[in-house]
Amino acid sequence: MATDNSSVIQLQQMLLDSRCSVTEILRLAKIIASELEIEEFEKWISCELNGYFSDDIPIPQYRTISTFLMYFNPFNGWQPAMIANKEIEHTIATKQMRDAIHAYTELANIPKDRLAFPCNGEQNTMLNRLFSLPFPASFAQFYSHNQIEAMVQSVKDQVLNWTINLKKQRNFRKRTHVYPTRKRKCENNK
Repeated sequence: MATDNSSVIQLQQMLLDSRCSVTEILRLAKIIASELEIEEFEKWISCELNGYFSDDIPIPQYRTISTFLMYFNPFNGWQPAMIANKEIEHTIATKQMRDAIHAYTELANIPKDRLAFPCNGEQNTMLNRLFSLPFPASFAQFYSHNQIEAMVQSVKDQVLNWTINLKKQRNFRKRTHVYPTRKRKCENNK
């Protein structure tokens, strides 16, 4: 595929089509970035597609969410875990979303008001010590479905802004063919 104006226009059309997955959008953007040798953007796309698991790659701000800590009381169900120390509360309540973006697009489609990350054994032990509960409790970090949707939309916005700037900065050939197979694929992804 020769990268020209039509590829960027096609990508913009995919961004405007709610039926197109963010993964498909990122894959086409990666092809364009690779052909134009825009390494920094290609690296960002790879992180979005594969996750942010390397310590030397900073996690974008839009991938940091606020959670609220709750513990499971066997008699009363999930209860808020109030932390008096603001520093500790911030450390516990802030979660960096490192996984590949497609994992979160699935979460964004779950029709629930709240989603949760269960705390692991080490975290549960530490939190049980911190709260001195009369029984061993399981803790979880709850967060809003809207935070996940906002993160996915931020990725799409990043690609959209990139395509707008790309069209302004690059001298594309004037060809406006849209690849029908990709367009059909988006139409079938409901």
